[in-house]
Amino acid sequence: MIEAKLANFVIGTDYEQLPGEAVFMAKLCILDFLGVALAGVDSSTAQIMTRLVRGNGGSPLASVIGAGIRTSVTEAALANGTIGHALDYDEYSETYLGRPTASLVPASLALAEREELAGKDVLAAYILGWEVGAKVAGAVRHRILECGWHSVGIMNPIAAVAAAGKLLKLDSGQLQTAFGLASADSGGTRLNMGRDSKPYLAGRSARSGVQAALLAKDGFSAHETALTGQWGFCDLYTAGSECEEQKMVEGLGDPYDIVFPGASLKFYPSCGATHRALDAIFRLRKEHGIAVDDVVSIECFTTIGTIGDLIHHCPQTALEAKWSMEYCMAAALLDGKLGLSDLTDAMVQRPEAQAFFEKVTLTTIEGAPNTSAAVFEYPDTLVVKLKDGRELSEEVQLPPGHGRNTRKVTWDDMAVKFRDCAGAQLSDDRIERVLELCAELENLAVADIQELMTIVRMS
Repeated sequence: MIEAKLANFVIGTDYEQLPGEAVFMAKLCILDFLGVALAGVDSSTAQIMTRLVRGNGGSPLASVIGAGIRTSVTEAALANGTIGHALDYDEYSETYLGRPTASLVPASLALAEREELAGKDVLAAYILGWEVGAKVAGAVRHRILECGWHSVGIMNPIAAVAAAGKLLKLDSGQLQTAFGLASADSGGTRLNMGRDSKPYLAGRSARSGVQAALLAKDGFSAHETALTGQWGFCDLYTAGSECEEQKMVEGLGDPYDIVFPGASLKFYPSCGATHRALDAIFRLRKEHGIAVDDVVSIECFTTIGTIGDLIHHCPQTALEAKWSMEYCMAAALLDGKLGLSDLTDAMVQRPEAQAFFEKVTLTTIEGAPNTSAAVFEYPDTLVVKLKDGRELSEEVQLPPGHGRNTRKVTWDDMAVKFRDCAGAQLSDDRIERVLELCAELENLAVADIQELMTIVRMS
């Protein structure tokens, strides 16, 4: 049975069996998540969520990032997933077509605090949770996006419950039950991009994973074939088409998905679907010295998956702008960059930015399949027409930070990003201490994990 094979893989794989590459990538992603969460604590999304969990109360067992409080593990997972995904600056996965870390880290760290676990436990849970979620995603992702589902709400509960089950030392039957409980909590639509409900999906999924594992450990029941049975997860999310359920167990850990095709780390705080075009416009700007007033039009030839993600063509808020090719192109030419300071409501509403939107169009690549799963199989091509009659073009297949990019992300890359993200919240010495702790995560004792969480909850 598929569910049993997935459960046995999680239960039977120890930290010592994990490849060094997977451990290194996990540490990069965990550091990245903590940085973007700290950067996001002042956002309205994070503030509203923090008020909710503060008001809900709960036994002080796990930290809420940036809030100075501890609460129950389920509430902490909900809050931290939402906070960490609030700016959409966290890593993404080509396999998930989504953001596994946004739920895996909150679930894993909350339980690590409550259960008083060490760094190796967190890393093992994170990597195994990623792997299980990736395998399930590989079986259904070709359908969920076309049906309007959002992968964070669909796939992340499965990844998070695998991680939580590892940390809670569930047996095979309990973890199979937990898969069923987590799948019952899955859902979420792509329509919510550019709204607070998008990061809420990450938090809700983290909470679902933790809650399902806790319930299963205490004897709660769910159907043992909830993933693959008739009317189960796979059947429903493939909309009646044939589910490739055998993909869920083929090549588990060989290689680990976090290694290949890998985690994709962001260098721009916008939807990953904008990153190839951003890389292209920055190359053209540098090479040809073009400015915003030189441009007559920008046409981006891309896949239907990219077009389907970028739904805001005349954004008015910073959240909408993250899913707007129009604003990303305007900011790139107006400001010469796209950083956190460029994504505020005031910057988006600048008259010169708003006036530029009509110059940008998205065109489907001729011959590309009508599927979101093909999004990274074709390059984005940017064609820029200038007032002096020139027509410039640039093609980018894989953006900076992408898991399959030959230029691999280094620890120093992520340290620079972390310092930038955390600088408004933490003192320099605390920033450097977090970097030290994350760099040695596999060697951290229980007390070190507690210190890490004390720093990031800002108390």
